[in-house]
Amino acid sequence: MLAFLGRGQSVAVIQFGLPQNLEPAPNLARQRLASLGQALKEKGYREPWGLWWRDKHKVGMLVAPSDLHAQVLRERTDAILAHAAWSQDVTLL
Repeated sequence: MLAFLGRGQSVAVIQFGLPQNLEPAPNLARQRLASLGQALKEKGYREPWGLWWRDKHKVGMLVAPSDLHAQVLRERTDAILAHAAWSQDVTLL
């Protein structure tokens, strides 16, 4: 991830969870996001964020933005969170 960010590229990672995982937002994903955030902060990179879709598929997305893409990626994240069809199923990690 650091190599991509060092080249000015953003990173988005998607993880598919198990349908039987009933947690609204998995604790492990939040712990890993916190660890990643601390590591990136120490290197001078922007703070990452994540989204978790609580539907039957349990899809998570982690976003580590570069300076170039941070604003547009945050705007798109906010649009997902505000979208009527998704707002009940998506959690910001």
